[in-house]
Amino acid sequence: MLNDSYSRTNCALTELLVASPGSKQRNIGSILVFAIFGTAVSAFIVGGSLFLLGKKQWVYELTFTESFAFGSFLSAVDPMATLAVFHALEVDPVLNMLVIGESILNDAVSIVLSG
Repeated sequence: MLNDSYSRTNCALTELLVASPGSKQRNIGSILVFAIFGTAVSAFIVGGSLFLLGKKQWVYELTFTESFAFGSFLSAVDPMATLAVFHALEVDPVLNMLVIGESILNDAVSIVLSG
């Protein structure tokens, strides 16, 4: 199953890279908003919640930096299952491109946020 997901992701990534240049340029704004803004908001919500819950002794207490580093780590989840479902349902290629592009960039955003 892991091999199947990996090959589907490679296939989808190849489709993204060889797509017509106009389609990538039209969608780069949406991809960047999803990757940068979405990942940052998710990291701050998760990290802030974890920090506040730790201060109330409801969860293990972490420092401010540790909480936000963990929040950024959790925000960079790759959508392997989503891409597999998209491939099975043959969804719109633009939606597929948005999800692939966001998944590629959100890892980089998460590394920057946790660094």
